[in-house]
Amino acid sequence: QQDPPSTTPGQSAELVLFNPQSPWIVHQKNLKSLSSNTPWLGQELIGRVVQTWCPASRKYQ
Repeated sequence: QQDPPSTTPGQSAELVLFNPQSPWIVHQKNLKSLSSNTPWLGQELIGRVVQTWCPASRKYQ
């Protein structure tokens, strides 16, 4: 088992805000990938990434 990552002042970090209880239905229009080939199209999933930050800037919302 790995130790959890740590941060120190001045060090860059990549962060993800994840809501494990957010239900959503997979549609091609809400996929962020260039490929829309997924076996989950039309399925309801629980859990969703809300935002990501890669070195100090918000990349996805």
